[in-house]
Amino acid sequence: MYAAYHSYCLNYINALNYLEILRRQDDFCEFEKWCSHDRRCNRLQLQDLLIAPMQRCMKLPLLLKDIKKYTENNEEKHKITELVNQVEHSLSKYDDGALSL
Repeated sequence: MYAAYHSYCLNYINALNYLEILRRQDDFCEFEKWCSHDRRCNRLQLQDLLIAPMQRCMKLPLLLKDIKKYTENNEEKHKITELVNQVEHSLSKYDDGALSL
C-alpha cells in the first residue's frame, strides 16, 4: 500500500502540470466550475484534493507515535515502533526521490 502513496507523491508535480494543461480547455474549466458548486466538494478545488494523500502520508508517523504513547502492551508497542520505522524509511525514500526530480 505504501508503494502506491510513494508513486503518487513522486507524480504529484506531474499531476499539477497536467492540471494546468487541462485548465486551458473550455470543457474542463466548465466541469471544474460545476464541481466547485457541488456541495460534496466542500468548496475544495481539485488542486486541494490532489495534495490530500501526500498530507495523509506525512501525518502517519505522528499518528502512530501518538497511538504508541497510549499503548500499554509491550509487544504491541514494539510492533508500532517497527511500523513507525518502516513508514519513516519509506518517507525518506520519497524525499530522496523527490530531491532527484
